[in-house]
Amino acid sequence: MNASLRMRQVALIGIFFIAGMALGSWVTRIPAVRDILGANTAQMGLLLSCASFGSFLGIMLSGPIVSRWGARRVISVAFAVNTLGLPIVGLGTLCAYSWLVGMGLFFIGFGAACGDVAMNVEGGQVERESGHVFMTYLHGGFSLGNLLGALFGMVAQATNLSIVIHLCSIAVINAFILLWCVTKLPERTGYTGRMFNRRLGSANQKPVWKDWRLLLIGVIVITLALSEGTASNWLPLVMVDGHGVTPTFSTVVYVLFVASMTLGRFISGFFVERFGSARVLIVSALIVVTGIGLIAFVDSWVVATVAAALWGLGAASGFPLALSAAGRSGHNPTARVALASITGYLAFLSGPSILGFAGQAWGLRYALIIPMVGACFAAILAPVTNVQHPESRGEESAES
Repeated sequence: MNASLRMRQVALIGIFFIAGMALGSWVTRIPAVRDILGANTAQMGLLLSCASFGSFLGIMLSGPIVSRWGARRVISVAFAVNTLGLPIVGLGTLCAYSWLVGMGLFFIGFGAACGDVAMNVEGGQVERESGHVFMTYLHGGFSLGNLLGALFGMVAQATNLSIVIHLCSIAVINAFILLWCVTKLPERTGYTGRMFNRRLGSANQKPVWKDWRLLLIGVIVITLALSEGTASNWLPLVMVDGHGVTPTFSTVVYVLFVASMTLGRFISGFFVERFGSARVLIVSALIVVTGIGLIAFVDSWVVATVAAALWGLGAASGFPLALSAAGRSGHNPTARVALASITGYLAFLSGPSILGFAGQAWGLRYALIIPMVGACFAAILAPVTNVQHPESRGEESAES
């Protein structure tokens, strides 16, 4: 592997790292923000939907603007917006203005969604050029950032550090990392010089969204993204409201979840190379079902803490492996990865509000049945990810 490709890998992992750092920093302060704003479960669901609405706009724009301007420019602007959202959330909490917190969450969601699609397009291209599994390590960078963000959040929560100081500090760190990383990425990845082709295929090929295999992979992406997103948005509150732990300990549980996910993403590549994507996905999905089920149905904070680690381990490899499978599933791999990323964000879009209203009606623990059932579907559909189309690399090279 040449030095340029290696540097692209490092830069992409760094950008995923700051995306995870932003998320981990915000999630660990959700219980404190909820208490400051005096919001109930349904109201928090609506507030979290501001990030989902931003994500919706981000994914709707991501394909066209990546095609028009290339992945690097989109990553640069998107994560600048994402970083700006952190101090806005902090300021909104300081002033106890729900609308300002919602605006910051909108910025965070928009930047993360738009930038995530561009990063996965770039990551898929790097994986095809290297010929080795890379997407799991790439998303491992996200989990590592999420873990450190959660650790910083845990310390901030335990020391009663002001939310605005905490989030502004993270924003400064992320800004410096972003400035370095974007200079290491090529300008042309994903670039076609025109807005996104609605057919997502050439005149002699059927549109990729008509490929049944890709659609089934998209279902896997949605279900596993819902599982990961549920933990990111609701796990601390599930532990506080459902198992009676303190906000500080709920942060510890979330850190355990993220640490387990980080470990899983960095070791899953070995198992994929040895056993294949489908087998790893089946086992991962069943571990998710077990972890969520224990949290939902066993009334013990000790069991729930261990189950959170299982949940993180199971959720680790599903999303990146499904994206990798999407890129291998046929012609025009760039469009396939972009489409799979977009479908994943449908889960992040709908998840917070659905879980919020379900939690208000049934209790947050029993609302976890929704992502648990989704993980069951992922296990059933996992065999469709065992696909390899060697011609995809050649077509991608021809397109670029």
